[in-house]
Amino acid sequence: MFFQRPGVRKWSRRLGLALVALIALATAPVIWIETGCVSSSPARAVKPASLLLPADRREEINSYLTYPEWSVVHAYEDLAAVMRRSSESDYDYLGAIRRYWSSLCAITSFASARGAIANDYRVMLHVIGLSFAAEMGVKGLYEKTIGRVTSLFRGSRKTPEDEFALKVAEEYAAFLTQTPWYEFPFAARLGQFWSQTSLVGGNPLRKIERRIALTMEWGVKSIYAQLIGLGAATMPAAARIRSVVADLDPADMAADPRITLVRHAAQGASIIETDRYRTLTGIMQGLARRGRNLVEIAGNSNILVTVLAPAEQPVILKDATVLLDVPVQGRPGWRRIALDVKVPSLLAMIRQMEGTRLELEHVYDY
Repeated sequence: MFFQRPGVRKWSRRLGLALVALIALATAPVIWIETGCVSSSPARAVKPASLLLPADRREEINSYLTYPEWSVVHAYEDLAAVMRRSSESDYDYLGAIRRYWSSLCAITSFASARGAIANDYRVMLHVIGLSFAAEMGVKGLYEKTIGRVTSLFRGSRKTPEDEFALKVAEEYAAFLTQTPWYEFPFAARLGQFWSQTSLVGGNPLRKIERRIALTMEWGVKSIYAQLIGLGAATMPAAARIRSVVADLDPADMAADPRITLVRHAAQGASIIETDRYRTLTGIMQGLARRGRNLVEIAGNSNILVTVLAPAEQPVILKDATVLLDVPVQGRPGWRRIALDVKVPSLLAMIRQMEGTRLELEHVYDY
């Protein structure tokens, strides 16, 4: 029989062991999160009084649970920054994987102490983590070996292929701040890569290697993105969110057309609707500059915010508690601080940062 041959049995055993090792590697972080990072006694969530309709309110803990997803966005921003300085082979791929799982542990511990985390949200975060770890692991293994060798042959002068890859990396990082990754046009960029990138110029070895590597990467991502997109189309995420602002003025809508006034409420409050994600952060900065204050966002009184600060800069802000403090690979000497902030104090906190070296990075909606 074929499978009884000594050579086949030997390779079958090796394949089996490799499969077991792969399963163990994949399940280890999930088991760690679920056994060591979940609060054993979650507090009962107390919903504050809200001026919003129930359909417009969201679970407060979801603000914190969006951080691990955004750590993936930050990883690609860092990768683009490293590529700008040198090459992909200098990026800390294992560090990016480690930061995802460590942030998920810390955030899970904090969020689960405030309320029960829905099972579908848990599964989603684990799937994102495993997919991200697989991508970073494979890319890191390649870039630290073959990619490193060809980058040394290339020297400091980038090939046209390197320049195109950098442009796509920067575009992708910016794209992720507002749009799901699977909507990125990988296939279109791959076609442009071959039609627009010069076949001459730069080190020949690096040119050939980059063309093979980028074609494989963007080709696989294009196929995977289409599959994920088909599933996501059945569960579209809401792209808009409602907030309550005190003392809103008609000039605010004129100054920022992204703000839609829904209606005026009691005691001078106004209900507004805006886009989510990175756009929301810009809108909040504008409201802060114009002296406004928030009452609530999506029915909640607390929200997660990240601030960028130099390594030596203390971060002491009113009604803000530090949850995470991690280095930013894309900006050596800087760190990212995740803060639990009282919503009514959010815009005042943004104003407090003016004139300092602190930079508001992101307001994490629900």
